[in-house]
Amino acid sequence: MNDKSSSEVPIIFGHEDLAPYQSAYLHGGRQQEHWELNAVRICGDFLETSVNIINPYTSTTDEGGFHLSIFCAQEFCTELILFWVFKKLGLPGKAQEAWMRKCSCKITGPIRSHLGINVAMTCKRFRIINGMAYAHALFTISDATGGLFIVELHGGYRTEISNVRGPA
Repeated sequence: MNDKSSSEVPIIFGHEDLAPYQSAYLHGGRQQEHWELNAVRICGDFLETSVNIINPYTSTTDEGGFHLSIFCAQEFCTELILFWVFKKLGLPGKAQEAWMRKCSCKITGPIRSHLGINVAMTCKRFRIINGMAYAHALFTISDATGGLFIVELHGGYRTEISNVRGPA
């Protein structure tokens, strides 16, 4: 950020200068939102459920009203891939931390519904190497209004189980 070749004088902006440009959602609204997973169905490498956003935040700058944030979508997708991994490993619950190593998201259209958001996950790859379980999953998140998010996650969880491979 320190470009000595530029002849421009840097301008410094403080908290008061930034405030009119900042998102009310990111600076408070996000903390009031909660989500819950409905019944989760697993069939092999496929998982599906629906999600309800409890106490949804509606931005005053979005004329369309509520829209699902990518942050919220990443949270419940992370929980779902971990749940799938834990069930695959036969674990009774989460015993230690897990890590999302990589995440990519594509939003085709906003998700405006806050109830009954459809989530489908396909595990593209699962393996255990040297006590670390790795999963790569693709999520499709949609609603009745035509909103669509595509989320791809790569995650890992330390386990005592030795080398195993799942879908290639």
